Amino acid sequence: MTLVLDTSVLLAGLDREDPKNRPCGALLEATSEGLVVPIPVLTELDHLLGRRGKTDLWMAFAADAGAGAYLL
Repeated sequence: MTLVLDTSVLLAGLDREDPKNRPCGALLEATSEGLVVPIPVLTELDHLLGRRGKTDLWMAFAADAGAGAYLL
C-alpha cells in the first residue's frame, strides 16, 4: 500500500514552525508505507517553501527524494 501525499501534508511535515507540523511530521516519520509525491506537488512545495524563506527545507526534501525516500 502507498500514501499519496499532497502539498499541505509535506509542507507542514517539513516546516517545524507550521502549526500542523506535529501530526504531519509524525505521519511522515512513522509510516512504513510507500510515500508517493505527485509531480505537480513538487512545484507547489518548492514555491511555498521559497515564500516562507525555507529553501534549506526544499534542498533537504530534494536530497531525500533523490535518495529514494519518496516515489515521484
